[in-house]
Amino acid sequence: MKRFLILIGVALMLAGCTNEGGSETGQAQEENDGQKASSSSLVVKPAKLSKRENALVNQIGIDYQTFFTVDGKVAEGEALISSIDVYENGELINELTTQSTAEQNNKYKKALHSFQVRMGEEMNDLTIGGPDGYVAGQAQQPADVRAFLFEHPEESVTISKGETVYWAYLIGTNQSELSSRGTEDLKTLPPSVKKEDYAIVFKMELNKEK
Repeated sequence: MKRFLILIGVALMLAGCTNEGGSETGQAQEENDGQKASSSSLVVKPAKLSKRENALVNQIGIDYQTFFTVDGKVAEGEALISSIDVYENGELINELTTQSTAEQNNKYKKALHSFQVRMGEEMNDLTIGGPDGYVAGQAQQPADVRAFLFEHPEESVTISKGETVYWAYLIGTNQSELSSRGTEDLKTLPPSVKKEDYAIVFKMELNKEK
């Protein structure tokens, strides 16, 4: 487990290099994202990793991951709260939660975040990464789950205070296959999450610091 956490830290550091070394085009896009996010709202968008960085992330043995950036300004005392919820047969059985506070002047500026899962035979390793580091936990893996489907968005989304965004999810079934459910409405929990045998939900909300 210790080795796994060290590797996660390395992956987050490598992925951050892409965001720190942005081109003029990337800087212009960053400014545009900042304009889209008004007071007490944030723009969340998928992070683009280079081929080399993707290869390095894949080599550390993470089965499912999503990297994304956060831009915008929030009010004093507010934070981005990130969670991984685990469901079995529609019931919430585990939750991993952390919060990220803004940098200078209550602003997030292309802040890199991530959700990651490493599947095991009996237990799954869960990680939430952010500019302040990461938190990790574990959730039991049902023995009879045979097929998995991972859904995550390719477009950006704006989070206002009090809203929850279901950024990505992993669902599993004891059947032989699953079909895509899509992620059209990121602010609504997909009904399939509670209908399938197993689900891991990656969500965020902008709210008061805990």
